[in-house]
Amino acid sequence: MLAGWLTHTQSVSAADHRLNQVQDWATQRLSILRDCLGTELRVLEFTDDRLAIGLDLLSDDQVWVQFDAALNQRTLQVYDLTPWCVRIDGSMASGYWRVTEEGLFQFGHSKDHRPDLPQVKVVLATLDPLGLPVATQVVSGGKADDPLYIHRRD
Repeated sequence: MLAGWLTHTQSVSAADHRLNQVQDWATQRLSILRDCLGTELRVLEFTDDRLAIGLDLLSDDQVWVQFDAALNQRTLQVYDLTPWCVRIDGSMASGYWRVTEEGLFQFGHSKDHRPDLPQVKVVLATLDPLGLPVATQVVSGGKADDPLYIHRRD
């Protein structure tokens, strides 16, 4: 629940930080807060009285260390990016894998000149100019490369 409070604090970094605003904010986002925090929340969990209880708990150094470690395992950062473009690059790996009808490892055109080995393809999309990965897709080695790439010019 304290992670939900921190979510509010981060979301209003340039706005109004008054505690009495949090309950209305949580009401509008209750479903997503439940999903992200993995618990059944009620809007009443976001009252200023509940925050005071949580802050009292976190004032204990041992409790804070445990909370901080758990929080950092589930932290999601959101960036306001202005992308120039998204670059997509595919790579393939071949090896001595067993081929099954629905499996990822399939025979296909081998860029390694090893048509005797099944392969798998991995496609990575990165955001320019940062090179920040935004998506990864793993596909069957039997798929052609062309449908994996989207060409769009604005």
